[in-house]
Amino acid sequence: MRLFQSDNFSQSEIRYAGISPPPFLAGILANYFDSYEVKRVFRLDRPEINSENYRVILRAGGKSLNILLRRYKNLSDLDQIFFYLSLLDDLIKLKVLVSPAIINLAGKPATKIGKNIFTLFKFIEGEYFSPTREAFASAARAIAEMHAGFNRLEPEKASKINFVSKQTGAYYNKIKKYSGADFNGIARIIENKKIKTAIDKEVLKNRRRFVDIAAGVNGSQDKIQSLPKQIIHSDLHPHNLLFEGGEVRAILDFDAVRISEQARDVAFAIYRFGRQFLINKSANEAKILAPMLRESFLKNYYSVKGFSTAEIDLMPVLLKDEFTRKLLFVLKSVYLENNLTWSKDLPKFIAAFEEIDYFWPD
Repeated sequence: MRLFQSDNFSQSEIRYAGISPPPFLAGILANYFDSYEVKRVFRLDRPEINSENYRVILRAGGKSLNILLRRYKNLSDLDQIFFYLSLLDDLIKLKVLVSPAIINLAGKPATKIGKNIFTLFKFIEGEYFSPTREAFASAARAIAEMHAGFNRLEPEKASKINFVSKQTGAYYNKIKKYSGADFNGIARIIENKKIKTAIDKEVLKNRRRFVDIAAGVNGSQDKIQSLPKQIIHSDLHPHNLLFEGGEVRAILDFDAVRISEQARDVAFAIYRFGRQFLINKSANEAKILAPMLRESFLKNYYSVKGFSTAEIDLMPVLLKDEFTRKLLFVLKSVYLENNLTWSKDLPKFIAAFEEIDYFWPD
């Protein structure tokens, strides 16, 4: 499998396609404005699984407004969404770069219509991450400021996050423990297939790697358990930060916050953002650049917030633990449940383990 291929995060331009106003739009806007006139509606022009996002240009109260409308697809508990949105208000007070929800006429940050829940945000002009030195450094500092903000929240907030985050169907809740036996079981299912796809063959080819990584991570559990557990974002990828002129304007999507190791968040960001610099690079180029990118990110992060030596040393283990859970979640969905929702990500998850070693070579 070729490494460092372009992926869904390699596009920095945010593209919206013009559409006719969807049927639900009038009902939502009536909860926010006494009177209004919709000028144009756009939908985010990329596949979306956890939410649907629309850009709405309208006129209300004598002003032109540019808003982002979000329909939740992965969350259905209104109180849980209210709680997540309240975190944004707390973080704004702590000078963290996030976008607050617009409050509706009832004084709430979200609106439920039928079975659907919607939130409006002020639309932020910008673009996704581009692999430049300035944007990479800005991302590291913004993430450090976010973590520092998390650590200043009231303890009750962390306790509630710990509770509500465990109620979701996320991969880290579905795959609490794992071992090489899980991967051997999937391999047996594939071996019994009469016709094997290219991805089937890749899973079989990498089975030993998966088994060895599972054993290595499990052998480090005592060290992992000794690390501090704090609030983390849990989904720091290049499309969850908005940039303008190489500087972060906002961190997005706090629906997956949970209690874990902040070093896990940082390792995930180093890899997800760092690999964009390595797209289509040769193996020799990647071997030189990847460790430099890691150190650059850590230096900029550390200029805002520090880490212990133990946290830094365990970053590659935490990252492999994260991707092992992601991979096993998708493998079980595909081969045990015939659920193909995340199947397109299998090549990316399989390649990740080898790519991670470029950032943290032995």
